Amino acid sequence: MSPRADYTPRAPRPNLRDMGFERVAEILHKRMRGNRGAYYCFVLPSGTTYLRATRESRTDLPSQNSWIGTYRHDTPVEMIESDLIDRMRELTNQLAA
Repeated sequence: MSPRADYTPRAPRPNLRDMGFERVAEILHKRMRGNRGAYYCFVLPSGTTYLRATRESRTDLPSQNSWIGTYRHDTPVEMIESDLIDRMRELTNQLAA
């Protein structure tokens, strides 16, 4: 089966453990910048980061424990970085325990 000509593979999700908080914050900020509305941000224990629009009525959202914040397109990247640092500390403490 040949792939569709117009198919573009989706970019991999940013990973907090692999990329670090600064790079992940920049990626999330860039993804929100062109869109209006608010987004939920989740970081799973594996470090994988998800953005979900608050207007979506999806039931497959990650657990509430993975939620780190709700952001808009005009949220400063420093605020996202701060929340990612806190989540990174939580994940590190879980691994150490």
